[in-house]
Amino acid sequence: CSVNQARKVICAEGKVVAPGFIDIHAHSDFNLLINPGAESKLCQGITTELLGQCGVSGAPMEGEVRERKRKELMDLGLSVNWSTMSEYLLRLEEAQPTVNIATLVGHGTLRGAVVGYDNRRPSKNELNRMKARLLQSLKMGAFGLSTGLIYPPGVYSSTEELMALTKLVAESGSIYAT
Repeated sequence: CSVNQARKVICAEGKVVAPGFIDIHAHSDFNLLINPGAESKLCQGITTELLGQCGVSGAPMEGEVRERKRKELMDLGLSVNWSTMSEYLLRLEEAQPTVNIATLVGHGTLRGAVVGYDNRRPSKNELNRMKARLLQSLKMGAFGLSTGLIYPPGVYSSTEELMALTKLVAESGSIYAT
């Protein structure tokens, strides 16, 4: 290796060099709050994760989804002390994960927060609340919406519900992952 103007030269002759990989489908939404070191990701060369996949995200954390998550995470020593996307992202920032993160709004989390886990269509008021929470989350830093339509409560969704939400995603220039 030849020495140029750099302060430090790393000889990588015969090696593969990559700046880091993006895990475009990660499920570390709560793990990073418990183990921000993310050693299992770093050992794979992953430096960025897209969270909020399969309809599950760290926010909005309200209603029945909050109660379920609170009980689930209590055993792991994690207190669910946030509600909105900005509060969740602040909590992640405070944890100082070693990987960069971006997140989607999980439709199941959104639906569970407003409608709960009932097998029914949302009322007009509930759908409006879901739309408002989605837009709020997008404005607070979420990159889009994800669905996991085989998992409760997403499995109870109608085409009309999904169209109403994904229309907002499209209008905001965000992404939709299913």
